[in-house]
Amino acid sequence: MFTFTMILRSFWKVILWLITITVLSCMPVHVIMKYPFLNIPNLDKAVHFFMYSFFSFFLIQGIVKYRPTDKHELFVIITLIISAAYGYLMEIAQLKLFTFREGDVIDMVFNITGTLAGIIFYEIIYPVVNKI
Repeated sequence: MFTFTMILRSFWKVILWLITITVLSCMPVHVIMKYPFLNIPNLDKAVHFFMYSFFSFFLIQGIVKYRPTDKHELFVIITLIISAAYGYLMEIAQLKLFTFREGDVIDMVFNITGTLAGIIFYEIIYPVVNKI
C-alpha cells in the first residue's frame, strides 16, 4: 500500500521544480530581466531547455522510485507526455492568462527539447546507478 509519505518521498523534487517553473513562468519579464547580467540574447531559450530537462529528469526518477517495475519504457512515455503537456499549458497560460507574458512556439520547442534531454540523461545514468 502506498501512502502520502511514500508519494512525497518519491516526488518532492518534482513538486518543488513544478513550483519553480510555474512561478518563473507567471512572473512579469521585467521583474526577471531587471538584472543586467541576465540581458543575454536568447537566454530565455536556454532557461526553458534546462527547466524542462530537470523537470523530466526528476519526474522519471520519481516515477521509477514510486513504482519500481519492469515497465521502464512506459515510464519514459508517461514522463514525456506529462512534461510536454505541462510545457504546452504554461505557454498557453502565458499567451491567454498573463497579459504581461508572451506564449511562444519556439519556447515550446525548447520545453520539449529539454524534456527529451532530461529523459536521455536519465536513461544514460539509470543503468549506472542501478548497478551500484
